[in-house]
Parts: sequence; C-alpha cells; structure tokens
Amino acid sequence: MEADILLEPIQILSVPDAIKAMKRPKGSFEEWLDCARIFSANRMWSELEDASLKALESATNRPMRPILLKEAAMRFAAGSLRTFSSEKEFKENCNESINTLREIAKLFPQKSNRFKSYLDSVIDALDEIVILLSEGSTYALTSIASKLRKKIGRPDLAIKVANVAISMDSVQFAARTTRGSAYAELEEFNKALEDFLFAESDKMARPYAIAGHTKLLIMLNISI
Repeated sequence: MEADILLEPIQILSVPDAIKAMKRPKGSFEEWLDCARIFSANRMWSELEDASLKALESATNRPMRPILLKEAAMRFAAGSLRTFSSEKEFKENCNESINTLREIAKLFPQKSNRFKSYLDSVIDALDEIVILLSEGSTYALTSIASKLRKKIGRPDLAIKVANVAISMDSVQFAARTTRGSAYAELEEFNKALEDFLFAESDKMARPYAIAGHTKLLIMLNISI
C-alpha cells in the first residue's frame, strides 16, 4: 500500500519537489519533464541531464505530443553539455550527447518516424556545432554560440564560446549581439546592455542589436 501511494502522480513545483520526485523508483513522462524544467530554470545541469533522460526513456512506450519530446531532447542536450575547459572536451561532450540521443531514437517503434524526427532536430544541432568547431573561425564560433543559446538552451556556454570569438576579433559585432542576448537570459543586464550598445555602432549588426536592446528594456519594464 505504501509503495502504491509513493507512485501516485505528484505536483512538482519547486527544486525540493523535483529532487524528491527523482528519488522515486517510477514516474511519468510529465513528472520527469516537470523536474527537468525546474532544474533547467535553476541551472542544475547534472540533475537536468538525469531528469530529461528519464523523460526520454519513458516516452518510448506511450503516445505523446511530439513537441514535448523535442523539449525533452533539448533539455537533455542542455544538461549533458557540461562546462568544458578545451575545444577537445567540448567536442567530446557534444558527441556523447549525440550518441545517447541516437540510442534512445532506436527504442522508438519503427512507425514513430515523426517522433524520431524531433530527436533528430536536436542531434542535427549538436552535429552542426561539432562541424563548426572544426572550422574554428570567429564566424563559426559565433554561430556555435547562437545555437547553444537558441537550440540547446545553454546561454552560459554561449557566453563562453562568444568570449573566444571576441578575443580573436574585438569587433566581432554578431558575437557581441549573441553574447548580449545570453547575458540578458542570465539576468546580467548591465553586461547585456554594454554588448548591445557596442554592436549598434555597426551598420550590419545594428538591427539585431537594437532588437536585443529593445527586448532587454521590456524585460526591465522600461518604457521605450
């Protein structure tokens, strides 16, 4: 009786709720995904990796909305891409995430090609990052930073990569805009503003920098 009670659906609204839920022997896709969302919001990457992996594994034996599967895959990639100290380590992290997602894709029934395509979209983003890493130019690094922020959900890693691009070319305006957006997501507003203002001085980057600047002002509830 006690075991049955422990496996009843539970509300997961906070970090303690999520940590408690992760200790249960079983759970639903929705519960694991709720845990992943909370861990992601609190940038608890290791816990995020574990929760989203549980969500993906539980998704292989039941119907669900494909968009939720894509979210789970993206959150797994975000959690599994741990911080790195070298290009080699970053590439290894990406390849490890790719391999895990490919193995999970094999668990879906053959008729679930549509579901697999959502996993493939995240795998493709990681593949593109690996390819761009080999190129190593400031433009490639800026593109990697953008993908990390937009497609993987790791603004902190986006900043780290953008920093390398900017160190190679201090007037890499696109990298400044990308880094500014990542700073804004991490609520480092002064740093975000500094990047947007710098990028606005370039004719090509100005529209994107102004768009980021505008979003930043809206986030700060400043009338424009």
